[in-house]
Amino acid sequence: MATESITLALISAASVLLCVVAWLTTRNLRRSLKLLASELMSDESSSGLSLPSWTPSPVRELALAIRRRNEALAALVARTHERAELLEARLKRSDEMNDRLVDSAAQVVACLHELESDNAKLLDANRRLEKLALTDPLTGLGNRRAFQERLRRAVEAFSKSGRPMALLMMDVDRFKRLNDRYGHSEGDSVLRRVASSLKANLRSGDFLARLGGDEFAALLVDADLPTAIRISERVLEASREQTDPVPYTLSIGIAESFPGCTADQLTAYADEALYEAKRKGRSQMHTYDGSAA
Repeated sequence: MATESITLALISAASVLLCVVAWLTTRNLRRSLKLLASELMSDESSSGLSLPSWTPSPVRELALAIRRRNEALAALVARTHERAELLEARLKRSDEMNDRLVDSAAQVVACLHELESDNAKLLDANRRLEKLALTDPLTGLGNRRAFQERLRRAVEAFSKSGRPMALLMMDVDRFKRLNDRYGHSEGDSVLRRVASSLKANLRSGDFLARLGGDEFAALLVDADLPTAIRISERVLEASREQTDPVPYTLSIGIAESFPGCTADQLTAYADEALYEAKRKGRSQMHTYDGSAA
């Protein structure tokens, strides 16, 4: 967010700079024209001559009367246009300065556009990195960090709204034995199959994560205990049907939210229920309050 604010500030500064350049250009031209007009009027009045509007105003002039006896026959007038030439040179320098200012402003704007493009690429890279930091690379599910953050927010929402939620803690039965028998490559394949089966049997709004090893967690929002039990039954049935190429089963511990509960408490209760399900023989579920599903 800080980078976006800096970029916007720089773009605004460039816009102001362009406006200033345009104003200076117009201002310098107006000043030059006023100065020229002032000098024209000044020189015209001092010379006593009436000059056409298009005639450059001289600064210096020499008039020599041609007389015959006392009769004026003609007048020889010599004029220099030095002031007009100086004004022309001044206008030229002003134009050159304005051109340089416009070029500089254009370069600033080009740099800002490049900076904006680089900033967009940086933000996109940061989003990808953040996603990687919250994703389990083997299964594509959320990882432990993502789960803890989602659970924390869900508990806070529950404390405000009172809407029910439940937590399922699951792991693969005898996964170490499976790994030793079939090898780690096949063990990884089983974990990916577990993830795929869980996603297919949970609801679209449920959050699923792999916490590490063969341990998975599912956060069921807007789910009371009966709903959590029905979902767990569906998950267990699907796991028992996974027999090819390597069969596996799951055990599930269920904990339901209660007033004043914390994320750590809910996790500990679901873990305790999971251990109880394993102690009773695996491939089954157990709720924290000790009642059999």
